[in-house]
Amino acid sequence: MSDNEWVLDELPSMGGLLWKAALKRGRKLAVGEGLPALSVRCNQLSFPPRELSKYAAVVGAKNTDFMPLVAPHILAAPLHLFLLVQKVSPLRAMGLIHVRNVVKVHKLIPSNALLDVHVELVDSSWVHKGIEAEVRTHVRLGGELVWEESSVVFSRQPGAGSIPRVERAPLPTTLESGGEAWGLPRSAGRRYAGVSGDWNPIHLYGWTAKLFGFSAPIVHGMWSFARCMSEFPMEPCVLDVAFLRPVTLPSTPLFRVHSEDHGDALFALMRNKDNKAYLTGTYTKMTRQSTTTEESR
Repeated sequence: MSDNEWVLDELPSMGGLLWKAALKRGRKLAVGEGLPALSVRCNQLSFPPRELSKYAAVVGAKNTDFMPLVAPHILAAPLHLFLLVQKVSPLRAMGLIHVRNVVKVHKLIPSNALLDVHVELVDSSWVHKGIEAEVRTHVRLGGELVWEESSVVFSRQPGAGSIPRVERAPLPTTLESGGEAWGLPRSAGRRYAGVSGDWNPIHLYGWTAKLFGFSAPIVHGMWSFARCMSEFPMEPCVLDVAFLRPVTLPSTPLFRVHSEDHGDALFALMRNKDNKAYLTGTYTKMTRQSTTTEESR
């Protein structure tokens, strides 16, 4: 095992990790500089039934015998932050912006399952105004890969403004109108923090959000993702979402969905005052070919 690999006996406390993240300054990266490969494992993790029930209620998931489609992210999140607060990582963890997420649900996971979780910081690429880092998660049940995630976060870096901006694809015309309104109270960020352990100040109160440059508290991106997924069938699938702008609180976003052939779908969460997307994504039923993904190591 290298100095950049860890095996933990239990999950680290999110409170302690957030404190370390708040204190960590990070360092300026030279344009083109890569990030070190980092890895952490923690085995035999499970959701306490009461906590999983609370999570399902907060994200609007149906309470079944299986975990909601995005729920394993909650188990992995402390390991994500554990890697990012290590001294060997040059990134300032508190300033990262979640920009994309791909989840592959190979099999539905029983609610009482004991899971082995492996998280890696595996790749980085320079983009307009900064660097994107990819954090991969593999979740195994009895040695079998049942769930995996690629989570991409953005770190603003001086000197990267000259890198050309990649224009976003326009919103599909099938998602330009209609939708179901979701009323989000000012407390929505605190409710999700209570089930996720992510008490980042930007999600809690107006005054704590303003300390970090936001005019109002914003709901967690992973809440928005999970809430959208609660509108889809519980089955093996590939979920691909892009986070485009924060959902400020309180607000009434519009959920739009367009079903395609074979049960696949496009979806978006929209800002109703100007029809701009908070997030867009796709829901694709899992195919036999997509179940053969293997862990990189």
